[in-house]
Amino acid sequence: MTEHTDASDNLAGRSPYRLPAEMYAPQLPSDDDAPLAIAHDHHHGTRLEGGCRDDGTLPIAERHGLAWRRDCGVHLSGSRDSFADLSLITALAADLRAAGHRVAVHIDDLWRPAHARQDDRAARAGARAARLEYRAGLAAGCAATAYAAERDIRDGWPLGQPILTDHHSAPRHRRALARADAHREKAAAESEYAAYLTGRAAAARRTEADAHGHPRALMRRLDTLTADLRRWEHVAETATTPARQRRAALEAERIHEDIAHQQAVLAELAARDEFVAWSREDFRPGDLANIGGLWCHVARVNRASISVLRPDAYPGEKARPVRWDAVHGRRRDGQQHDTPTGTPWPVAHAVAVDRWQRLQARADSTSRGTADEARHVAAARRIAAGLPVTAAAAELAARPGPDHIDGQRTAARLTLEIFDRLAAGDTPADVTAAVADSVAALRALCPPPAWTMPDGQPIDRRIDQLQPGDIIAGIWERGYSGRILARTVCGPVADVSTARDRRESGTWHTITLSAGEQYDHQSHIWFAVHPRP
Repeated sequence: MTEHTDASDNLAGRSPYRLPAEMYAPQLPSDDDAPLAIAHDHHHGTRLEGGCRDDGTLPIAERHGLAWRRDCGVHLSGSRDSFADLSLITALAADLRAAGHRVAVHIDDLWRPAHARQDDRAARAGARAARLEYRAGLAAGCAATAYAAERDIRDGWPLGQPILTDHHSAPRHRRALARADAHREKAAAESEYAAYLTGRAAAARRTEADAHGHPRALMRRLDTLTADLRRWEHVAETATTPARQRRAALEAERIHEDIAHQQAVLAELAARDEFVAWSREDFRPGDLANIGGLWCHVARVNRASISVLRPDAYPGEKARPVRWDAVHGRRRDGQQHDTPTGTPWPVAHAVAVDRWQRLQARADSTSRGTADEARHVAAARRIAAGLPVTAAAAELAARPGPDHIDGQRTAARLTLEIFDRLAAGDTPADVTAAVADSVAALRALCPPPAWTMPDGQPIDRRIDQLQPGDIIAGIWERGYSGRILARTVCGPVADVSTARDRRESGTWHTITLSAGEQYDHQSHIWFAVHPRP
């Protein structure tokens, strides 16, 4: 007897599609006492239970699309949260019986609520990401061990020592170098594998957040569900067989619940003012709509979309429809609205902020922009933060910007003004004097810096003389005209490790800064330091 749960008994009143219970139960022959079972439910999907990998059942199951998986046994991929494929289950049961196996069939086609499916999918994505991160940590540990083994082997020989071919140590030296090369290759391979696993873990979390949790993805999902509902409603009205009518009714009931769940999530986000979707009431012909960062002219406002023309459209080009999930803003009468319920702000300010953001993106990229543009951007950032243009990047990072949106927009416009002055040929000293009052007013809106570089001249100290609390202004390097202060290491010292003797490579220390960066240097290296009080 086939086991089956009647979906209409549990979902009564949720949709107009309710069929007699006998129309839900598929008539499949079954042997309840059989050692093998083909089971299907919406939580686990379609699976073959009771068999093993060497009893001859796996090849038969593979011919029907099932495969063995470590976490769930012999399973049909993609069958979770789907209705049972009765033709596949019937054919699989017939082939197993023809091979001499006794098979039972258990089908439960009651679907899970939409929130349960979403929570389970998020939990599985999180578990998959956690497994990948754990494996990435193991690979990174293997790489660190291999690097340490290579360093120990190479430190056992004088730096630059060639192989003494006529000496009794030559074979041992060659074997040591071969082991060091093998450790280096293993370390590189493990590091590459760790980076690959870390990327996969990040992709798993990002996909779950963007594809299923993002409100714009929910809007696209609602459009798809609405189209599916209309299709299954039509099938239910025109079905000529009980099986087809049963399938259409079940699909329509489940889609009704999905739509209600997605709408409830969007309504909750709108009530918290976290995301409010644009609609046809918010636009009229002549407005500008932000479509993926491009401001397009609105030609028509439709029920489920707006028809827009790109700003570079050729004469006579037809407007193309864009659905509401792709709309990110509106401009009208010199004001820009980033959200339907947000506070408008002048378009001129918005253009300046957007231009500064693009300048920063080009400056941070190694393949875009020019050297002069990148230099002016770096100088403008430092002047806007109240720092000299020669300040290190660590000093700039220690000074956070405003923590509210109005202050951030003001900071972007001021920094763009400084950039334009520098690009026009003004000296940094003249620009700093001209915007001193604006910079002071802006810094009053910012949180206090994590640390500041003390005034006065730093003193020289070796790495083994550094103490926690000292502030490093830079590291001394040798140049053509004497020593040069490089600001690659800059910031408060949190810890200095004990000396590590690396034999011919000398004595080494590890500096840990307050921001978490670590640097390895030899003990004879000199730093420019402001001692702690």
